[in-house]
Amino acid sequence: MLNENDAPVLEVTDLRKSFRLRRGWRKPALELNAVNGITLSIARGETLGIVGESGCGKSTLSRMLSGVIEPTAGNFRFEGANMMAMPSGQRQTAMRGIQMVFQSPYSSLNPRMRALETVREPLDIHHPELSKAEREARAMAMLAEVGIPQELALRYPHQLSGGQQQRIGIARALVGEVSLVICDEPVSALDVSVQAQVVTLLRRLQAERGLAYLFVSHDLAVVGAMSNRIAVMYLGRIVEMGAARELLASPRHPYTRILVESANIPDPDVERSRETQVLTGEPPRPTDPDVGCRFAGLCPKASELCRRSRPELLTEPVGGHAVACHFPN
Repeated sequence: MLNENDAPVLEVTDLRKSFRLRRGWRKPALELNAVNGITLSIARGETLGIVGESGCGKSTLSRMLSGVIEPTAGNFRFEGANMMAMPSGQRQTAMRGIQMVFQSPYSSLNPRMRALETVREPLDIHHPELSKAEREARAMAMLAEVGIPQELALRYPHQLSGGQQQRIGIARALVGEVSLVICDEPVSALDVSVQAQVVTLLRRLQAERGLAYLFVSHDLAVVGAMSNRIAVMYLGRIVEMGAARELLASPRHPYTRILVESANIPDPDVERSRETQVLTGEPPRPTDPDVGCRFAGLCPKASELCRRSRPELLTEPVGGHAVACHFPN
């Protein structure tokens, strides 16, 4: 249950990440704004879903918040502490409470480490004051909590199924003192039946531990099942954000509407009967100047105003729904 009086676990303000792309001798480098002014917050016990097509900046945002890459500009606070104002060593210590669950369970696990060693490793690094027996006991308890029986604890990743591998990845993320988990496409590599099991596991662990999730995915059905709120990203910016059910049922931004309408529906009769919307025009390149609405070249509602003036992400006074569009639905 969310408590509006609690301070957010994570507060992000105008976070940016740009990359310089070299083009060869005597050619000026191009500036690619992968994340371009993201502002959001996540409460304790809440799941914020991030959706958008490939290249929109979802993974770059995740890697900045987990400390894998440095932001170019902006700020974020974790558990009330200003991460960008800290020296790098102190920041790494403060960010131990942020952990990631990765997309590919097999490639994210060390093939030379058994399941127990994988889950124990964060304790070996961050809690050397504990004896090896204590660390192993905590790792075994965490494996049991995610549904890995004791007889599988000494197996290597290749000896386990994809669902079991992902459960080990979740156990590794949660074995320490964690309050925010960044789930980067955590079920996209799994079979549909296993996806449901992992989603159920994540929701149970969240309820028991009061975890906050940043849930990154392109699958609207999974995001809708997991999230309290959803933020829609397009070319480095959030174009719409609101309560999950409301956003999926009544999207305001044209890009969000197209995402929702193009999502697969598990009913062949509905799939055959619905009309397919074909986009015309040209999408901008990520290195193009940031002028006007980035979706204007594809949007059926775009006008000259959209091409010359970038709409700000404005929050509605009732309900807290936010949309960046001159002509929202």
